[in-house]
Amino acid sequence: MYIYYKSSLSTNEYSRAGFMLDIAGLATGTKTSTDDLTALSCNKSASVIAGTGPTSGMYTQSVSSFTDNSSDEYAMYLTKYHYAKGNPSSFQARNRIGMAWNDNYWFRFRHSDKDGGNQMYTTNGFWGQYSSTSYNYGKLFGRMSYIQEAHIIINDTTFFIMIKGTGTETQIDTAYWGLNDLEYIQAIDDYQYQSNNKYSPFCSWWGYVLDVMYNNGASNTSTNTHRNGMYRCQYVDRQGTMRNCTPYDSYQYSYGHVTTTSGNYCSMHPRMGERQFKVTGTGATNHHMLVPIVYDGTMKAVTSDPRKGAMPNVFRTTDNYFDDGDVLLDGSTRYRVFRVHKTGNANFTSATEEAFYAFPEDNVPYS
Repeated sequence: MYIYYKSSLSTNEYSRAGFMLDIAGLATGTKTSTDDLTALSCNKSASVIAGTGPTSGMYTQSVSSFTDNSSDEYAMYLTKYHYAKGNPSSFQARNRIGMAWNDNYWFRFRHSDKDGGNQMYTTNGFWGQYSSTSYNYGKLFGRMSYIQEAHIIINDTTFFIMIKGTGTETQIDTAYWGLNDLEYIQAIDDYQYQSNNKYSPFCSWWGYVLDVMYNNGASNTSTNTHRNGMYRCQYVDRQGTMRNCTPYDSYQYSYGHVTTTSGNYCSMHPRMGERQFKVTGTGATNHHMLVPIVYDGTMKAVTSDPRKGAMPNVFRTTDNYFDDGDVLLDGSTRYRVFRVHKTGNANFTSATEEAFYAFPEDNVPYS
């Protein structure tokens, strides 16, 4: 399912609650049309819900309502099950997606294990790593009036949101956050889950770009104006020991090949800094490849994560070519495409191009 969520631009901070409850309701199936969305948070007439939603029971939510309060602080979580749950019946791997919004840290997401442990960052923090209010790096989206629109994908394998802030072309801040299943390998994933039911084949990925995402040809020259990170709550190392991950969203570590560290941070293929181009195909017309994304533990030490795995239903496609929310057709299958981060250089501070990702509009249930 794809959701184009047009903001109400409300300055009422209770609109924070409506936005989070709308996201949760879309995931759990209690909200299925734009009429179901919260008027205080959403411009319902300008919003769009397209495609089929996730399988019933794939997501659950911790709360179904909030009371307007003087502190304007709201927090909740979704539990997401792995798409292969029930194969076998005892395989019930799941992780949590935390959402919170308050005056100190504004809006942020968090990834944790099924019980809320091993969270990627503390609750007291901004969109990513930073938590110091002396700097406010990654402090984004104080209320709905700071948000222009959101592009959201929710299906059995993928929870993903990209938020576009308000402002002119040279002022717009963007941020993304996703939780993805890894492709199920029963001999590995069920075995490790049965050994420790906190184990789960998921990864999260997140980041933000300040000012330049919609200013093609421009890059962020400060390392604090963009971040990219990936995380797993637990993994099993090469020696068979369950370990907790260490998140880090320095601009370079998850972005591409790192030569200045021992390779202790996970990333993806294709690397975020690699270009993706259109190709000429049938009829001498432009064809846009759907390049599958693969999680890469990228870790060298024997105590690090050796796992690689496809992130189902997530694809890179042609850079710089689309508008957010465009439809890309592969036969009769519809994909929704939107910007996620800058690309085109091994160093993010020199990355000037716009990386687009494609997600199927319809749910793709496990079979």
